[in-house]
Amino acid sequence: MLDRTTNVGTDEPVTAPEAAPHEQDRPSVDAAPPRSAGTLTSAGDLLRALAAPVRISIVLQLRESDRCVHELVDVLGWRSR
Repeated sequence: MLDRTTNVGTDEPVTAPEAAPHEQDRPSVDAAPPRSAGTLTSAGDLLRALAAPVRISIVLQLRESDRCVHELVDVLGWRSR
């Protein structure tokens, strides 16, 4: 890791960049409240379960409307083996 106090090739000190204009006009917001370890573990379990593309496809279909299993099979192109 580089630890520099001056810019490369000069004697000018390294300074932090100025805040971007959109950050200066942005209103301050409160931080989200802390979550319990159990809540975070449950959220992680849910995200892992949804990580499979086929499961994401199912969720997206169900967001559009209620569907029976045979409708999901038809819409997503699954066939019996």
